[in-house]
Amino acid sequence: MGIRGRTLAWMFVVLSLALSAGFSYNARIVSDEVRSEEDRDNAQRAHSAAIWLEDSAQTLLGQSRDYAKWDNTWNFVRDEAPKYLIDDFNAGSWASLDMDALVIGRPGDLRFARSRPVVGADDAPLSIDTLAAIASVLQRATEGTGLVSYDGDAWVYALTPVLRTDGSGGDGMVWIALRRLDERRLAFVSRMTSSAVEVLPPASTGATGERAHETYSTPLELGVSKGWQLRVTRPSEVHARILARMLELATAMMIAGAAVLLASLTLVDRLVLRRIVQLSDQARAIQPGDAARRLVISADDEFDHLSEAFNSLLDGVAARDAKLQHDSMHDMLTGLGNRALLHDRLERALTRAQRAATPGFALLFIDLDRLKMVNDLLGHDMGDRLIAEIGERIRAVVRSSDTVARLGGDEFAVILEDTVSAVVAAQRAQRLLAAIREPFTFAQQGINMTASIGVTLPSIGSTVASLLKEADTAMYAAKQAGRDGWSVYDEAMHGRVLHRLETERRIRRGLDQSEFVPWFQPIVGLPGGRTQGFEALARWKHPERGWVQPDDFIPVAEESRLIGELDMMLLEKSVAEFAPWARARPDLFLCVNQSAQRFEAPDLEIQVAALIDRYDLPERSLVLEVTETQFGRSEDRWSERIARLSALGVRVALDDFGSGYSSLMRLRTVPVGMLKLDRAFVSDLAAGNGALARAVLQLAVELGLPVIAEGVEDHVAHTALVDSGCAFAQGYGYARPMSGSDVSAWLRLAEARRSAEPFIMSVAK
Repeated sequence: MGIRGRTLAWMFVVLSLALSAGFSYNARIVSDEVRSEEDRDNAQRAHSAAIWLEDSAQTLLGQSRDYAKWDNTWNFVRDEAPKYLIDDFNAGSWASLDMDALVIGRPGDLRFARSRPVVGADDAPLSIDTLAAIASVLQRATEGTGLVSYDGDAWVYALTPVLRTDGSGGDGMVWIALRRLDERRLAFVSRMTSSAVEVLPPASTGATGERAHETYSTPLELGVSKGWQLRVTRPSEVHARILARMLELATAMMIAGAAVLLASLTLVDRLVLRRIVQLSDQARAIQPGDAARRLVISADDEFDHLSEAFNSLLDGVAARDAKLQHDSMHDMLTGLGNRALLHDRLERALTRAQRAATPGFALLFIDLDRLKMVNDLLGHDMGDRLIAEIGERIRAVVRSSDTVARLGGDEFAVILEDTVSAVVAAQRAQRLLAAIREPFTFAQQGINMTASIGVTLPSIGSTVASLLKEADTAMYAAKQAGRDGWSVYDEAMHGRVLHRLETERRIRRGLDQSEFVPWFQPIVGLPGGRTQGFEALARWKHPERGWVQPDDFIPVAEESRLIGELDMMLLEKSVAEFAPWARARPDLFLCVNQSAQRFEAPDLEIQVAALIDRYDLPERSLVLEVTETQFGRSEDRWSERIARLSALGVRVALDDFGSGYSSLMRLRTVPVGMLKLDRAFVSDLAAGNGALARAVLQLAVELGLPVIAEGVEDHVAHTALVDSGCAFAQGYGYARPMSGSDVSAWLRLAEARRSAEPFIMSVAK
């Protein structure tokens, strides 16, 4: 038998012999008997106090009846006894009646309502609160007694109708005498019952016959008042009496219990406790991080089995601690350090730099450009593989003494040790950019990635938080400059970043408040100059700044990915304003710019189809513009989308054509509906250097694609475009963008003069 079995067997035998007296049962009987005796005594005291209170109330009623059934009182309430309060009811009356307050009258017609809180003092008007407390009593017209509660005390009242001496003349007037049951008045009954006596209103807690320490409560019914409690409190003797009885019982069991206890402790100590102490001492000696020390195993019983299990647990904990320590400081995907490790290394680097009074290191903040596009197109698994590969490239470029950390998502940080100047840090940043720029190949698919790097060096007063903020600000400046570059932090950057963030916040609010509206620039047909369409341009009517230039908010909207919401708002508002013009002139068309983010939205065709149906647009009257650069990067993915839009009767125009790198041969297979010639070609054509522009126009004619020339500002450009066979043109030479309310007037004016070509170039003036 093991230790546990032997110990339990011995303790069972010894305790069975010792615990034969049944102490608990006898103790309960003794306690119940003593408490019952005290309950009967307390109940008798409470009954005596209740009788006294009832007698006191009846005495007050009898005294009040003497005054209430009296001709002088009856005359007083009718203002026919002016000396009543001097000759009949005066200070002596207060004392003889032993009253604290008196009310004479009826509801709504009180003739006397006074109180006398201090013996010997003048009486005073009753307070509004006191009158409110006895309002229900005043409603009664029959003689009786009762209790009311006011100001924390119980008040005995005696009510009797005011009558003539012969018992006639009753008209609802009542005499209500009130006596406050305060400590002074309850002192007699307290002495009589040798207890503290309290009268509690119905709202007070305490059930009938319930004992709470030395307190006993019993129902008190006085006159018409029900639900009151009478509580007596006195020093209880129950504990002393129980204690005396229990001492007698305990003395008899003490000798036997001591023997049982001594034998039990000896056995438990010998078999269990000493071994437990040994194990406890050994366990306490093992300090955190002490991987070598283990419990001693000396035999083959349950305690030794426990020691073996504990040692195995220590081995597992040591292994897990080592892994947790590593995982807590490293990124699971790349194996690089994480934010916690970066903070620790930055703290150490700052300490070293402060001692040496030189920068000593540089912090680089790296953010990958357009990783979300990779995740959206190729999936997050491919994005994770790409992040892991970029982490390896960064680690390969830096030195072993440098620290590389992944901060999460597409952000990395590098601490360049022994770097004393921004020039050296910038050179290292360029090497990192070159390494990231090298093409990646996954599943036989090439991916080109770039990054933006922010560089900062510590200065006096630098902290970990300030360095991270500075590096992040510099990184954002690099993105602002066009991505795939680096930037070194300076103080001016902070203000620019704050301005950009404030602009982004205002754009979000502007979208919520629908502050963006379309303006329309006419597109004329060549050579005649008749208005054939409009390009919708975003304008922002800020409630405080007025009209905000597109160059101040479009780039921020693109970077913050708010451009999609802005595009959709512009499309809906411009179509709503264009619809009436299109119904009057079915040959008009409307061009609306769409960003790559909006053009790749999965619900684009659904929303465009809904707009066409809602506003009943003529077929081919809606033109969605995308830049040639966007098309060149995405033409393989966009071909099907352009075909679906074409099936809806919507044309897609390539904006800024000639400035990008789309394949001209693809224009023969992708159903693009229109080209917009970049203003640079128009300027070359007007200057006599229009070979490329004429080639593009000739190619468009052969492909059957109408061309809209942008940026036409004078007659020279207008004439050159007409001579080159361009179909449409727009620019300040014809008209500046205008609000929707001005378009109707423009259409009427232009329609009236459409045959006069010189007028076309003078409208903007």
